[in-house]
Amino acid sequence: CSRGDAGCDTALLPFSSHVSKKLWLNKYAPRRFTDLVSSASTNKRVLSWIKQWDACVFGKKHAQHTMRRSDHFEEKIMLISGPPGLGKTTLAHIAARQAGYDVLEINASDDRTGTVLQAKLRAALETHSVKQSGRPTLVIIDEIDGKKGAHTRDGHRMRANRHLCLQPILHTGKRTRRQPLLRPIICICNDQFAPALRPLRMVANLLQVEPVAVNSLVMRLKEICTLEKLQAENRALVMLAETTNCDLRTCVNTLQLLSTTQRTVTLDAVHHQSVDGGKDIRREIFHVWSALFQRPNAKRQAARSAKGTRADLFRRYTGRLSGLVNASGDYERIMYGCFENYLRVRYHDHALRKPNIMSEWFHWFESMNHGIVAQHRNELYAYLAYPAVAVHPLFAGSMYQRIEYPKPFYEVSIYMRHVEQKNHDSLVRQLSTDLPVHSRRLFSRKLVGTELLPHLLRIISPEIRSVNAQLIRANERAIVQRVVDLMTSFRVNYIQERREDGQFFYRLEPYVSTLDEAVP
Repeated sequence: CSRGDAGCDTALLPFSSHVSKKLWLNKYAPRRFTDLVSSASTNKRVLSWIKQWDACVFGKKHAQHTMRRSDHFEEKIMLISGPPGLGKTTLAHIAARQAGYDVLEINASDDRTGTVLQAKLRAALETHSVKQSGRPTLVIIDEIDGKKGAHTRDGHRMRANRHLCLQPILHTGKRTRRQPLLRPIICICNDQFAPALRPLRMVANLLQVEPVAVNSLVMRLKEICTLEKLQAENRALVMLAETTNCDLRTCVNTLQLLSTTQRTVTLDAVHHQSVDGGKDIRREIFHVWSALFQRPNAKRQAARSAKGTRADLFRRYTGRLSGLVNASGDYERIMYGCFENYLRVRYHDHALRKPNIMSEWFHWFESMNHGIVAQHRNELYAYLAYPAVAVHPLFAGSMYQRIEYPKPFYEVSIYMRHVEQKNHDSLVRQLSTDLPVHSRRLFSRKLVGTELLPHLLRIISPEIRSVNAQLIRANERAIVQRVVDLMTSFRVNYIQERREDGQFFYRLEPYVSTLDEAVP
């Protein structure tokens, strides 16, 4: 049939008359701050950080209390991270518009050249950078962690990212004056622990976006199905959300794809759709560990031995291993996996010579890693793969080696400790700023962190009977009033939120692990 024949299209897509020509992702994208499906605390944190710029950008005299002179507003770049499909970029756009900004979005994967990125940034971040709408510009840099597998350009991208994000707030030279950052920058990535982002993590306000709750995602998908007159089983939507790891983008695209062939979304339809909610990072990392701890089989080794000497083969194979480690780029996680498994695998060494040698390699890796993190010596990146490669000649075996994922990785990671320290320092800084005038003389910032903060939760949680408000005694009412006065003085309050099971609870705000406690 011809291209203009309407019957041809109807035969190919029986329900094409019901299908919108517009992508549902764009059609049902959030337009207002209240339309966001991410957690309220995450949304509030992004908006609050942007509002801290009001004094600098809009010249407001009475900016938020979080940006007083005593606070110094140290974190001038926000780094939002999380799995793909959670709405990180949408959140940044809507929060920026809510705060009165126009958005300039830069994709770091497309504009990978440092000069191009810097030229766009300089044009957007100057004082007179105001668009025709009269609004100042907020810069969003998406995919700043780049794509994996581009090992040969990792060093250039890391240096470009460092110049890109650190140059506006650091000294460019010993005799040059500091160039102030006059506009907010929000960087977005999937993995904040990517090697290319190490310099940025040291100065940025880190925000990890958690996956949307299954119930919230299912409710949003039901709304879309209702508007599109698409019947959907509740079990099918739950399965779709769980299969995609609550990837909102994948869920909406899958529903639109299913709507082209049927008007009812069933459990079987979702099961046969074969959706995938993201990349399996563990699968890639296990492939690296298997190559390090497993020798090639005898047939493959015999075929290679005919192509050169043993030294040439070893040099070629170690080169392949170093390329594999560099392609992964996650040196620290790989080394933690080697540390977790090198004493568990089967090997013959009664004198413990091999573990002794390997301990030297582990120490050498920690020294190189510390030089990169603490001293910003990025030239050491070129040597980080060799400690992992050293595992192969010492502990690799021809038999199958069972590799376990390093459980304590996230607890002992230097970057997780850095994140926790930044969160703690941010809380101490905020509480120090919010202290009543008569208390500031008693508590320095150091004393707030050591003497006040550890006991604050206990102070505002007195033991009071859980009874009706009409039955509270006079002394208990006085205690409650005292707690309210204290929380008002420290600007600490309870925020009502909903769990995944639908139950409500109260969480302390500001949200910090040392103070966070669910109150039924």
